Amino acid sequence: QCKIAEVASRQEGADLIVSTTILPTTYSIPALSATSYITGIGMEALDQKIIDALNKTFAN
Repeated sequence: QCKIAEVASRQEGADLIVSTTILPTTYSIPALSATSYITGIGMEALDQKIIDALNKTFAN
């Protein structure tokens, strides 16, 4: 967990970015918006996107 301003400098040690705020730039790793966790709408679909992104990352 970190502040959005810290994400770019900390992405090297991560496999996926899951953000509850607007992502201000692009990153070298997959990044997903997680506002569904705040609203409660579409959480299962987001869960699947996270699983798919991690499976793709670890398949390489």
